[in-house]
This record gives sequence, C-alpha cells and structure tokens, in this order.
Amino acid sequence: MKPYYISFQEFLKMHPDSYEFGSVEDGVSLKWIKMAEQRLGVTFPDSYKWWLQNYRGGEIFGDEVYSVYGLPFDQVVGGDIVYVNELARKNGELQPTQLLILENDQGNGYYLDLKKMNSDGECPVFERLSGALYAANFLEFIQKYIRN
Repeated sequence: MKPYYISFQEFLKMHPDSYEFGSVEDGVSLKWIKMAEQRLGVTFPDSYKWWLQNYRGGEIFGDEVYSVYGLPFDQVVGGDIVYVNELARKNGELQPTQLLILENDQGNGYYLDLKKMNSDGECPVFERLSGALYAANFLEFIQKYIRN
C-alpha cells in the first residue's frame, strides 16, 4: 500500500464525524471500475480507484462523493459517477477530460482534470464554478473538503 494511503486512513480516523463512507467489504470491484472507465472513455486516477475499492462511496457533511454503484449504467441514477458525468456532458457543463466527483447544495462542483494526469496516475481537482485549483489529487480533495 502506498504511504499516502496509510496517512489518508489515519486522517479519516481523526475525523469520524465528518463523513460516512462504506467499507472495504462493500468495495467496488475492479470489473465495475473498468466498465465505468470504458463507458466514460477515461482512466480514473489511482487514488480514486483505491478509494472506490476500499470505501465504495459515501458522503462528506451530507455531500455525496460520486462513486460506482455497481448497477447497469442505463438504469442507474443518483450519484453514480457514470450517470452524473454523462448528464453533465450532455448538458454541456463538462468536458470529456473532466470527471465530476462532487456537487454541493451551494451550487459548486469539483472535478478531476484527467488531461493533467501525471506519471504517478494522479491528477488535480478543480472547482467547477471558479475553475480554481482545489487539490493536487483525489485524496487531498477528500481531506481538504473534510477540513473545510
């Protein structure tokens, strides 16, 4: 396991009242992750795939972090990463290289900029409304969102 995954797990232990995530027993299978990537025509960052496998999905202060529900993509709705991103693309709100990972009730959203993926398999997270850089990668995004 990568060292920053361990430090992420330690961070979560210090903030148990800030989030509700699933568990590794409920994790998303690699098969479903690959099917979601293929459907969207993207490659997810390594940390996002790791989070899906270890936490499945969940909420931070009631805001859903989009995940793979493990249901047929043509039937699923809600916070499934495929459903949300296909809808945002259809409505012209998102580029194919942007992956929306959370929207809050203040009307702001956060997306991974997949065209900026580095050699470590990670990419930055930006605020959708301002276009400002929010975090260097997915796990940093989770930590920063919990701290705010």
